[in-house]
Amino acid sequence: MKNLFLYLTLSTALFIFFSLESCSTDSSFEATKNPVSTTFENTINLNRTEAQSAVPANKNNPYDAIGSIHTTLRKAYYASDNLPKNLEGISKRAEAIGSANAAFSRLKGNDYQPITSPVLRALLSNSKSNVLEIIQDSKMTTAAQSTLAPFLESVILLSDKKQHYSAIYNFIVNYEATILANKYLTKEDKGIILRSSSLVRYAIYAYAIDPPKKDPDWKILITNIVTANQAEAVMTSLAVDAAVNQ
Repeated sequence: MKNLFLYLTLSTALFIFFSLESCSTDSSFEATKNPVSTTFENTINLNRTEAQSAVPANKNNPYDAIGSIHTTLRKAYYASDNLPKNLEGISKRAEAIGSANAAFSRLKGNDYQPITSPVLRALLSNSKSNVLEIIQDSKMTTAAQSTLAPFLESVILLSDKKQHYSAIYNFIVNYEATILANKYLTKEDKGIILRSSSLVRYAIYAYAIDPPKKDPDWKILITNIVTANQAEAVMTSLAVDAAVNQ
């Protein structure tokens, strides 16, 4: 892989680390420590026709609309033959696309911070290479971090190995089910995790049916989406996507 692309939308010093009483001994957390089974080690190329037959939606995830909105914005962003080449232009176009979308506008809260070229540059140049190190800056408890980090690492591995989308989809949906059933995670933890998984699920699907000219760096793309503000998560994902594909 090239530039840490799954660092995608999850990254960086966006949040303050919150500690928590350790719940890591619970079996639901232990099950996520090594979530990639050996069956996922086989390299199976993503196939455009088969990917289109898969459904990226998961009605059981209460934040599924987040991923759907991201897909809509992404299509609108790339619906031009004259896309910006610099970070300032990319961030401005991304925000303009978002502002024109009613569903995205409804996600914004009073604390929404627009994406800017300096923020985008910082995300792309972040030197942290370990997913756990990245999400330790997020506003999640240690219990949430202990389950989200191995999940993201697994998705990055599956994507890098070009697993068939249906296998990745099933892996993500099964993970979301364990999060919904987990009684130790806080409401805020579940929100951040399920918003992140929704974005990842839809983003990988978009790349499966419409592959970019160059291989994506899934670490950059995936790890920049972990944020407590859902509108910021969507916009960060969109802007980072556009920047790495310019």
